[in-house]
Amino acid sequence: MAERTQDRDTQSDTQPDTRHQPQLPPHTEDHGHSLAAWVGVGIVMLGSLVGCLAVVFTVWWLLAVGFVVMAVGPVVGIVLAKMGYGAGTPEQSSDEPGDEPHHGPAGRSGESASTTANGPR
Repeated sequence: MAERTQDRDTQSDTQPDTRHQPQLPPHTEDHGHSLAAWVGVGIVMLGSLVGCLAVVFTVWWLLAVGFVVMAVGPVVGIVLAKMGYGAGTPEQSSDEPGDEPHHGPAGRSGESASTTANGPR
């Protein structure tokens, strides 16, 4: 009988105690996972690659091209975000699939969350 008591005590030590864990709010941030962010960062990375290759092969005019491409990346990202392909604001996000503002033009800042390309729901 003493073995059974010891087994129960050992099991309770290995099981997590969930009584004192705080309740976390639902995850509402998407951390910039959007088409605008990916395209902007991709263009900056391409410009960095061109600049690095220009330094390695000592082609200085290509270094200038790399810097120009790196400067164009954030501009393209901002333009795409204004077109509706950005992550949006936390007020616009919801938990329903397809309602997320970073999935295309339906999440434009001028439109409400209940309006889609097919009209209000």
